[in-house]
Amino acid sequence: MLPDGPPSTFFSARPIGDGIRAEERPRVAQVQIVDLDRDGLPDIVVCDALRGTVGWIRQSPKGTFTETTIASIAAPAHAAPVDFDGDGDIDLVIASLGVLMPSNNRIGAVILLENDGHQHFTPHVLIDHVARVADAEPADLDGDGDLDIAVAGFGYDDGETSWLENKGGWKFEQHVLLRLSGPINALVTDINGDHKPDIVALVSQEWEEIWAFVNDGRGHFTNHMLWGSTNPDFGSSWISLADMNHDG
Repeated sequence: MLPDGPPSTFFSARPIGDGIRAEERPRVAQVQIVDLDRDGLPDIVVCDALRGTVGWIRQSPKGTFTETTIASIAAPAHAAPVDFDGDGDIDLVIASLGVLMPSNNRIGAVILLENDGHQHFTPHVLIDHVARVADAEPADLDGDGDLDIAVAGFGYDDGETSWLENKGGWKFEQHVLLRLSGPINALVTDINGDHKPDIVALVSQEWEEIWAFVNDGRGHFTNHMLWGSTNPDFGSSWISLADMNHDG
């Protein structure tokens, strides 16, 4: 319960980026703070699922923000910054829903925006014609030294949690871990402390469950349901991982 009183003055609101026209109702699915140009100043990457754009609100010089569109992607839901190709600059792995509104059409995609080092981005479609993708998180899931991708294929009432095996040359093979609709995120973490990357997914829709996919380090996963709600209308929207009780 928050105490009564005037609003806090600890933070002051300041709009940045392009303004919004009165007739617009934007649907910003995610914002990500990242120094995209590596100039020492934090920028912001914006996924606008209604406009179908991935935007970059660049801070340069300090305190001055300018917004540009770096890619047009169908209903982008999430952008994960990573040096995917190992060339020293930051690329973006994009989860594309395909459309924002509910649909069972397999119109989802995972797209890599490859940075040339001068913040010009080339799109590479890593997989498409899959369930609407709500999250895509890069990690080396099979221990071969390159980056694979954990994928939450939300779909609608038909979806899947999977991972994409990097076969080289922008070719990826999908491995489905769980065929349930509604996975919202696919977080990569070492859930059991064996120093191997596992996947934790929140599965919403009629399930309302949290699943762990425990990795043997070579891309073979064992499924464990960690939690399930007795109420299918729970309405989960995201999870974050943290050591809440400081037990390591």
